[in-house]
Amino acid sequence: AIDAAIKEVATPLPGCPVPRVLEIGIGSDFVNLVRYPPGANIVAVDTATFSDRDVQRAMKLAGSAGVDLSLIQASVEALPFEDESFDAVVGSFVLCSVNDVEKSIAEISRVLRSGGAYAFVEHVRADEGSSMLSQQVILDPFQQAVAHNCHLARPTDETLRLAAGPVAKLNSGKGQHFSSIRNLERYDVPGMWPISEQAAGVLVK
Repeated sequence: AIDAAIKEVATPLPGCPVPRVLEIGIGSDFVNLVRYPPGANIVAVDTATFSDRDVQRAMKLAGSAGVDLSLIQASVEALPFEDESFDAVVGSFVLCSVNDVEKSIAEISRVLRSGGAYAFVEHVRADEGSSMLSQQVILDPFQQAVAHNCHLARPTDETLRLAAGPVAKLNSGKGQHFSSIRNLERYDVPGMWPISEQAAGVLVK
């Protein structure tokens, strides 16, 4: 699902400049770099410090993929960029581990230009009353302790859905408005238990 979303937001339209893309929470595996179209201009942030080995590996992958890459240590909740700095934002399994989901969404919106898009894939809270939700709730404290604050039972897809519309239904202040949500899809990936319940889509500012 994220492959199509990245291509949608990062591919330039005919006669238009190459989009400037912010990838949040890129981590140290850099798996999305190969998903961008050649020529993409990517600024990637993560809360963790990038080691010299991380930087070398990332630049090698970026070179092989034909994309321009900059790496910056930063929190999604306090992005060090001016308003409307980017044409698109990409995030894969990021909002599970931030301290404040609504503030993070507000920051993503703030740095996006008007008409810009935020492509995301997140693991989400399982259906109410399901055995999977019971497992998520039981494992949640352990998961947060061992997996960099990852919350298993967050209803992230619902929070993102509420961020779209004429009046965003969040409470974090300026910068949270998105005009619409496209291609929102919820699905199950059995091989990824306990984060098998996932959602992907594109929010448009």
